[in-house]
Amino acid sequence: MSQNDSILKGKIIIETNDVSGITIVNISNKANTISGNGGYFKIKAKVNDTLLFSAIHLDVEKHIITEKDFGPDLLFIKMTPKSKAIEQILITSNTVISSESLGLVPKGQKKIHCCRKKITRRKYWYWSWHTSKFNYRLHQRIEKKC
Repeated sequence: MSQNDSILKGKIIIETNDVSGITIVNISNKANTISGNGGYFKIKAKVNDTLLFSAIHLDVEKHIITEKDFGPDLLFIKMTPKSKAIEQILITSNTVISSESLGLVPKGQKKIHCCRKKITRRKYWYWSWHTSKFNYRLHQRIEKKC
């Protein structure tokens, strides 16, 4: 750490609350860290250093450190989710939407049919020669109806 480097504490704020795992890089001194639970982070920095905040689901955010950022309060960084505009969607009458056409399951996979199950429970009474009294036993039967 150089003479002017200090630990900067901050918090990332996002509308979606998906704030853990965001990469924070100090471009000036090559220090980096990852935000923890709640979006909190700590990183070595000094005045005029540039911090780069990035995640795959968020727009990249740059912040230049000022003297005010080292105050008693946390540095709050607001980030925005990435969004993509879809130019065109084409649906024709021949289009069949299924799990196979979407690529969720391999083509030609064996289909599993839905079955109903009926569970029957009965008590059977019997004489126990061992204990010299009547006992009962539960019997369970499962019937599948497809």
